[in-house]
Amino acid sequence: HAAEKSFMMGEAFSEIGEYGKAIAAYERAAYDFGINLFSEDAAYSAVMAYRKQIEAETDEWQRNELMRKRLETQLLFVDNFSFSPYAKPVLFDSIDMLYNEKDYERVVDQAGRFFELKPEGTNKEKLAVHLVLGHSYFEMSLFDMSEKSYLSAKSLMEPTDNKSITEVTDRVAASIYRNAETMVAEERQLEAVDEFLRVASVAPQSQFRKNADYDAATYLLVAEQWQRALDVLLDYRNRYDVQRVDLD
Repeated sequence: HAAEKSFMMGEAFSEIGEYGKAIAAYERAAYDFGINLFSEDAAYSAVMAYRKQIEAETDEWQRNELMRKRLETQLLFVDNFSFSPYAKPVLFDSIDMLYNEKDYERVVDQAGRFFELKPEGTNKEKLAVHLVLGHSYFEMSLFDMSEKSYLSAKSLMEPTDNKSITEVTDRVAASIYRNAETMVAEERQLEAVDEFLRVASVAPQSQFRKNADYDAATYLLVAEQWQRALDVLLDYRNRYDVQRVDLD
């Protein structure tokens, strides 16, 4: 009856606000005796006890330390109880915490895990995870992957949500533009041109299109691809009502 008694001890400590002791007792019940009748509830109760402990803590340093421990406890819960109905909301919260900590690589790992859990999350949950995933890839300079994540997020948006659609479309364009800049830095200018011009086809109304078109024309001129450069520049002039483009 050790697991049961540890769980009951955790409940008792939690009732009187001794959350640190409650967590220790819950985690014994959850992880020290193998899978048992109390392990899942005990593991989840440890997560909840951390949340209560953080709410009660007034010292900022201690709060940050408890947040770190809470995150690890939540991920441990998902590791061991992915079948639990609590697994998805716990993991969803953990992904947000990892992103706030700028731990982008772990965001990517845990987001992949989120999409594998059954049953699937709601469209709202999947949208949020795809956005966080896109932001993380972008921060990691994996711009082709950030583009894919943003497009996945966009596909889950309500057609009437014009503001969010515009914002994520700009993020798609930013990913393409930054990927093109990376190609330029690697001296792959003609590949970069194709990438710059792709902004117009994927996100024609984006704020990044003007710079992308101009940069494409610039590198076409450098490569002496006169006709392509002329086509891009004429379109640029007409689109942005430019009377004269100085090519010097």
